[in-house]
Amino acid sequence: MKKITLLIAVILTIMVANGCGQSSPPIKPRPAHMPQPGQQITIDLRRAEEVKNLIGEVKEVEDSSAVVVDQDIAAAIKVSGFNRLRLESIRNQARDRIKQAQPGFHVYLTSDKKLFKQLQQLEKDIQESNLSPTEARAKVNKVISDM
Repeated sequence: MKKITLLIAVILTIMVANGCGQSSPPIKPRPAHMPQPGQQITIDLRRAEEVKNLIGEVKEVEDSSAVVVDQDIAAAIKVSGFNRLRLESIRNQARDRIKQAQPGFHVYLTSDKKLFKQLQQLEKDIQESNLSPTEARAKVNKVISDM
């Protein structure tokens, strides 16, 4: 019985020392870019297309999607094959191109496949006018918070 108690104590000590009971660091809150009540929400289809073209210039990017609402640019890239091994540098390269070409905007970029599909659908819904600006803003905020 003493051996079992000692074993459990050792395991618990190791777990505590390795941080198994610690919570993950808090998620950095997204800056509030929501318009004030009565302020109009701006959806910029032209700028979104420019962003997609900029991202498309990165040779490893197969496909891209972008939505621009107010001062936020939410973009997603599709990278596959061996290029996924260099995903971080590809993302940084695409993000830098956007920031350089669109100063003053908050750039959010992802390579997550699920978020890519969500952003692609959101882009399609905006282009087909299936969403009000308020709905588009809310969906963009959701995608950005998931990034």
